[in-house]
Amino acid sequence: MKRALLICLVMALVGLGFSAWAWPQLPDPMPIHWGAGGEANGWGPRWVGALLTPALTFLLPAFILLVIRLDPRKEHIERSRGALAWIIGGLACFMLVVHLITLRAALTGANLSIRVMMPAMAALFVVLGLAMPKMKSNFFAGIRTPWTLSSEKVWHKTHRLGGMTMVAGGLVAGLAGLALPTETGFWIAMGAILLGSMVPVIYSYFAWRTEQAA
Repeated sequence: MKRALLICLVMALVGLGFSAWAWPQLPDPMPIHWGAGGEANGWGPRWVGALLTPALTFLLPAFILLVIRLDPRKEHIERSRGALAWIIGGLACFMLVVHLITLRAALTGANLSIRVMMPAMAALFVVLGLAMPKMKSNFFAGIRTPWTLSSEKVWHKTHRLGGMTMVAGGLVAGLAGLALPTETGFWIAMGAILLGSMVPVIYSYFAWRTEQAA
């Protein structure tokens, strides 16, 4: 876990370094929101675009440590530290990628690079999928539905399936983002990620029903 928290700190500092380098050239206001094709459709103050994502990355470890301390199933959190480390590190790396392509779009006036964004999001989803089967039942991370939280067996079955569907969804999203036209690839990638997320949620209900009937 300490290694993952260190990754958050490093990613935040790298992001701040790039913001400091780009600051004199950044427009004010600068684009901070984009459409499916990468075109800017929302603007905000320069300091928001330059500092918000690194600040959130920097605060991520503190938030995570606080939530972990409050989780009623602390012993399960302890047993899930390896999986949580992957999730935290992957999220921090993804946030850095988002920040860098945001700065690039603001500096050049070009669209946000969906060709970079979608594979990065897909990679994060694959990391989440690989971590899911290693997660123990808790209230902080994982596929937390009323049915998984009420049954250890349903939790484990759901997370095994969720790991497979999320990895598959991430791979499809990455290929779509790279191979298809920008907007088409975006929507197919988002659909794959949504499907990979929803299948285990729905499955958890039926697994719980089966357990109750038995």
